[in-house]
Amino acid sequence: MADNQTTQKKSVLIFQTEISAYDVECYNIISDYYDLTLAYFTKDKAAKECRFKKVKLDSSTLGPFTFVKGVKILAKQYDVVCIPPNLHFPSYCILPFLPHKYKIVSWSIGFRVSYVHPYRTERKHNILDWVFKKVLDACDANIFYMDKAKDFWHGKINLNKVFVAINTTQVNPLTIIPERKNSILFVGTLYKGKGVEKLLETYMCLLDKTDNPLPLIVVGDGPERNVLEEFVTDHHLDNIVSFKGAIYDENILMGYYSQALISVSPNQAGLSVPKSMGYGVPYATRRDAITGGEIYHITDGVNGFMYENDEDLLEILLDASNNPSKYVAMGRRAKDYYDNNATVNHRAKGAMAAFNYVLSH
Repeated sequence: MADNQTTQKKSVLIFQTEISAYDVECYNIISDYYDLTLAYFTKDKAAKECRFKKVKLDSSTLGPFTFVKGVKILAKQYDVVCIPPNLHFPSYCILPFLPHKYKIVSWSIGFRVSYVHPYRTERKHNILDWVFKKVLDACDANIFYMDKAKDFWHGKINLNKVFVAINTTQVNPLTIIPERKNSILFVGTLYKGKGVEKLLETYMCLLDKTDNPLPLIVVGDGPERNVLEEFVTDHHLDNIVSFKGAIYDENILMGYYSQALISVSPNQAGLSVPKSMGYGVPYATRRDAITGGEIYHITDGVNGFMYENDEDLLEILLDASNNPSKYVAMGRRAKDYYDNNATVNHRAKGAMAAFNYVLSH
């Protein structure tokens, strides 16, 4: 990468719906090597200094489609243009098919994923997958969030031009201190479908299995918080379950992770997976949890768990209460995995590998 710093930087434009806070550090790293611009049309959620340029575009919506204005004209000013190949955004998806001199890279989960089509790489392809494939084929390179997404396209697209910018989030430096580990942690928005009520029901069962259950700390806010707090009160779990609300201060959040033996989210496994692992806490979630692929940071039984049912979760929580040293060791393996494979720097390098590839071809 050193050559990029000693010569004039190539220009890169990344189209996104919004500028997410978790993306900023990755983009800042990329901007050290490229003249980077982020174009968005909804919100700028950056919570720290951005070393890249920003352009806000206008948009209009018609049914399920959003049309972003000025995309074609803006793209002409750059060496590399990065698009989200989301079929709901025709303004982006049409770019690879128009005459252009710049290189085009897609950056996405890697295949069509939604509540209707969960992250199942073995599912059958349909007509919209065929359209999505046409967009990927027309791009000079494609960036996927996780390596697992390649399984969906095995034998159907050119995987030699697929790069992985592993989907992850930043953590603060943390030293694991086993003596501080004394709780179970849930971090996330409290809405129906996350499965937090299942976690609380499992805690009721845990009380019948052990006299010394680890306390559960719930970090997050949302529409289900009052319902969940009422459940805790009604079932006399106040002495073992506590709600801390939403926490946006990373130093405070890190404090809760430093005390956790395991982090649990029954029905959803998103960016809280690498966050937990980066702080040295193994992650437990259902094998069929809603995910954008982040569940595949987990190696079952090594640095976390992908369990099948509520009974399995009960056994995990009971085991954590009775064998804390086992979970400290899993946490160390989780942190080793994060440090060696899933830092924000790894994510940035994956994206830049795709940019370097298209610029050299």
